Amino acid sequence: MSDIRNPLIAQRLFNTPLLVHPAKLDAVIYGLRERLGVPDMPAPDAGPLAYAVETGKRSEFGYQVLADGIGVLNISGVLAHHGGMQADSSYVLGYQTIAQQFEAAMQDPMVRDVVMVLNSPGGEVAGAFDLADQIFAARGRKPIHAIASDMACSAAYLIGSAADSLSVTQTGYVGSIGVVMRHVDISGALADAGYKVTHIYAGEWKVAGNQFEPLPDKVRAKFQAEIDNLYGMFVHAVERNRDLMPSVITGTEADTYMGQIGVDAGLADRVETPDQLFARIRAERGRAGARAFATTATTETSMSAEQTTAPDPKPAGATAPATVPEATNEQAVAVAQAAAAGRADGHAEGVTAERERISAILTSAEAEGRTKLAHRLAFQTDMAAEAAIAVLADAEQAKPEAAGSVLKSLMADQSARLGEDTDDASESSKAAGILGNYHAATGRRGATA
Repeated sequence: MSDIRNPLIAQRLFNTPLLVHPAKLDAVIYGLRERLGVPDMPAPDAGPLAYAVETGKRSEFGYQVLADGIGVLNISGVLAHHGGMQADSSYVLGYQTIAQQFEAAMQDPMVRDVVMVLNSPGGEVAGAFDLADQIFAARGRKPIHAIASDMACSAAYLIGSAADSLSVTQTGYVGSIGVVMRHVDISGALADAGYKVTHIYAGEWKVAGNQFEPLPDKVRAKFQAEIDNLYGMFVHAVERNRDLMPSVITGTEADTYMGQIGVDAGLADRVETPDQLFARIRAERGRAGARAFATTATTETSMSAEQTTAPDPKPAGATAPATVPEATNEQAVAVAQAAAAGRADGHAEGVTAERERISAILTSAEAEGRTKLAHRLAFQTDMAAEAAIAVLADAEQAKPEAAGSVLKSLMADQSARLGEDTDDASESSKAAGILGNYHAATGRRGATA
């Protein structure tokens, strides 16, 4: 074995603590073997690849923005404080690059949720803890999610654990909560080749751990103390990020866990693909929107009742209950989910889907006798056809005073505000009431009459 050909690369791989999966460290060394002077060695397993179907537009900072405001940061490959080094097909991604993309996404008004898709074995110590602290400190500004697709190990796990939620694919890996350092001793190879290296230096630790002599016990102990200190920092960070007992974290012994086993170990929250994660985010937005929808309806109805001059504590039209159980919000949930899902403009499949949605609403049996309401639901909202048909059926079959859903209560309240009798409220007024509150709940602008 010859001496190290590129010391700048070698010093970032050897005799320095790394937050990287050991098997992937082998892969890095293999990719850089010619630059390091390492003889031919078997190629290591490349590992699993990320799996996701949905894509979005790439921002100027490098992250993607899906059509409904989900910002996606793809964090893959070996991680380092400063990236850019190419090793065969592996690009070394810098923590500073990730930090810049993350902060840009957090400040981007078009991004509502940030998702970090991780497929990395980890990397350097320098910068890893700073990035994890930055992500943890950003909690509360926007929802932050991470997913191991298909590997979030060591430094990558440290980063992912700082998010509000951490998912893993069914064949993805999480863990490797540990620190590793490698020392290369080429003194035997040099001796066989007839070489002997002599260091002339001042300061006991100046050449400590050099590759030209066996590792002295004193130097090894010093390195071990550094590793133990960093391991303690790693455990503390995961304890904070994941709210786990230190004994649980150290009990993993830096092992890695696949899919559901990682969830059972407390290292991840759920098993899902990136596309399923995106769908879950939209659904959670819908449930939150439905709750806000219900709260708005209750508040407005209560205000309407308080403003009346009639002595009756239950004036006509103020029929909404004081509280609306979440179990009765099915239609409001459907409305909010449909609004959140959105449609990508300019795509042929989106145009076709929109035509089919409108046709399904207008040609449904429930649209009969409710033509104006059907047109408003079809052309002035982006409700899913099933949700719109449910609203039509509800408006036709039930009277507002017997309301059992948020939308019924909103219709009754709207009629009361217009000074109309609820039983005789016109179809146009009902439509205006539904659409007005729909736009208010979803933050949309547009005509409601």
